[in-house]
Amino acid sequence: MAMIDRMLIATAVAAVVSASSPANGQTILSTSGGGTPISPFGKPNAQTFGQTFTAPSDNVFQSLTFYLGPAGSLVFKAYVYSWDANTTRATGSALFTSNPIIGPVGPPGSFIPVTVFFNSLVLDPGGTYVAFFSSSGQGTIGEVALQDAWDSPAANQYAGGAFVYLNNGENTGAFTTQQWSTDRQGPGSDVRFTMSFTSTPEPASWAFMLTGLASVGGLGLMRRRKRTPALLE
Repeated sequence: MAMIDRMLIATAVAAVVSASSPANGQTILSTSGGGTPISPFGKPNAQTFGQTFTAPSDNVFQSLTFYLGPAGSLVFKAYVYSWDANTTRATGSALFTSNPIIGPVGPPGSFIPVTVFFNSLVLDPGGTYVAFFSSSGQGTIGEVALQDAWDSPAANQYAGGAFVYLNNGENTGAFTTQQWSTDRQGPGSDVRFTMSFTSTPEPASWAFMLTGLASVGGLGLMRRRKRTPALLE
């Protein structure tokens, strides 16, 4: 391969890598545990536990972790909705719904991280949202009544939201029609969570990436033309 070809490919690859990297970095929101656990989560009543939060300026939601006690027979899903603080309920359509998750397995009395990864869920910076797990509408493995506990700091560690829950039974429609309960362990108290966010690529970075891809494509076309013999007239 000619030196100019290698230089063009190196430039194009650099453009793609640069544009694929977050423009401004990463933001982690989290609280600690070790306080009074919150329970019961699961069937038959308190089937929905979650945390409201404020989207940071790095507004691409990448992952969410809640910390649950062992509950290997409990089945639930993860959700993200916009949150209406005035009516204390989820609002609009689901921004994310996971596949069914089977509860964690571990030693009695422990709290196991349950992590959900999003496909770069873009939120509005400064907007209020709720991320939650719910066993509503999910089948069970074995018993009918299945319950679990969540780790919590039993305090207001995070100013941008709070732990919320819903006694909605099997009614998933209640997410947006029923008022959720708050202040389970005092005003603004949180559950233990970790949320990671990255920033959206800047428009200039996307343009740079497209230029790099076009360079690679154009180079490949020129090389194919050079290898194709001319047709006899």
